Amino acid sequence: MLTGPGNSGPFYWFNMKSVNFFWPIIVILTSSCASIMTGTQETIYVKSQVPETHYFLDDEEVFPINEELVIPKKSIRNAILYARKDGCGPAQLELPTSFNQVSLLGLFVDLGLISILVIDWGIYGSVWELDQLNYELTPKCPSFIYDQKKATP
Repeated sequence: MLTGPGNSGPFYWFNMKSVNFFWPIIVILTSSCASIMTGTQETIYVKSQVPETHYFLDDEEVFPINEELVIPKKSIRNAILYARKDGCGPAQLELPTSFNQVSLLGLFVDLGLISILVIDWGIYGSVWELDQLNYELTPKCPSFIYDQKKATP
């Protein structure tokens, strides 16, 4: 049994005033300008001159599909990408990041208190973006591996 405003019952707290009050708060708390406009992930393209190279992002192995690697933005700040292969020396590269200026639009929404600090910075990491999206990272191998790759069609 639903009851109207002013009455008691199981749904006495549910009325249109509470819905109109809470839906903007829920929308603000679950999204922000940078996470909506630029996304919560970065796609980078990695290739190596040595076949069967294994890639690691901060000591966790990642598996690029067709040289494409999808990384959550939360983990790109100060991230290091490694290329390793058995019998070769590792190669490493720090992923250069910069501040995502789109997140500043949150200043107009709630002065940046929730949308920038909590959502973009804390939850999604969308305040950062990669400066470069294409990388060539080759492990340091003896020259005979390069010669074998050139010899095979």
